[in-house]
Order: sequence, then C-alpha cells, then structure tokens
Amino acid sequence: MTKKTMILPETALSKYLELGQGRSLNKLHKTLGNNAPSYDTLKRWCNRFDWVKIAQETDYKARKKLQEKHSTEISEKTFNEISELQEINKKLLTRINQELNALDLNLKPEQIKSLGDLALSVSKHTQVLTGGVSERTELTNIEQLSQSELKQYINKLMIDLDMRPEDAEDSESNQTH
Repeated sequence: MTKKTMILPETALSKYLELGQGRSLNKLHKTLGNNAPSYDTLKRWCNRFDWVKIAQETDYKARKKLQEKHSTEISEKTFNEISELQEINKKLLTRINQELNALDLNLKPEQIKSLGDLALSVSKHTQVLTGGVSERTELTNIEQLSQSELKQYINKLMIDLDMRPEDAEDSESNQTH
C-alpha cells in the first residue's frame, strides 16, 4: 500500500527554496517529516519542474538584493563620514586662520612652514574626499612666505574649499560669545 501525501509539488518547492544555498532533496525529505512524499517522488518533481534552476535564480536574486542593500548602506555611511571629515577639516583650517590673525609677531620660517603644510594638508584631504580638483598650486617654499603671504595662501585654500574667509571670522565670533 502506498502512502498518501498531503504535500503538493508547489509546497515542496517552497520548502526546498527555504532551505537556502545548502539545500538538498535529502534535507527536504527530512524537513517535510511524516507527511513527506517519498524521496523518489521528490526527485521526480525536482526534475520535472526544474527546481534546481528555480533555486539558482532565487539565490541569484536574493544575492543581488543583498548586494544592492549593502552597497546603499556603505554609500550612505561613506557620505556621512566624508561630510564629518570635511567639517573637521574646515574647522581646522578656520582655527589656523584664527591663530594667524591673532599673532602680531613675526613667525619663524619653520612656524610658517608648519602652518602652511597643515593648511595644505587639510585642503588636499578634503579635495581627495570629495573628488574635487583644486586650482591651487603647491608651494615648495612655504617657509619663505611672510605672515601676510601665508594668510593670503590660507585664504586661497579656504576659497578652494568653498569657505569664505569671513566663515572663519563668524566661527571666531561664535566661539567668543
């Protein structure tokens, strides 16, 4: 006497797909339990209704969907991180500008070089993050600049970063209040 099964091929296929990439007819047969059709019946259904191809297509679509979701999440996270770094860089450049404006004494060449290199580094970093290209020319002799030339250079870098020099002044006045 053959046992009657209550499971239809569509139901078996659904359970087969739920097993994921490690699926097999053996696992499906065990998963279906007492109501399972015979292993030979599952094998016939698998061949007749092309379950392997359906499973491959389902897995491909699931992978694609996960990749798109992951890619979107990474893009959003990267955008947020770049925005945060840009703000940090702008604040740093503003701070350099404020320090220069506060100094009345003549700076030593190594101090000018330090500040100039720092300002240039901030500018480069922001432009790399945004993919922007600056019209600025790099100075190899920053230490030979006077304090006013260094201020002009930093103001140019600020303009390159879409910062107005008055942004630094606004920031400075906000810090003193």
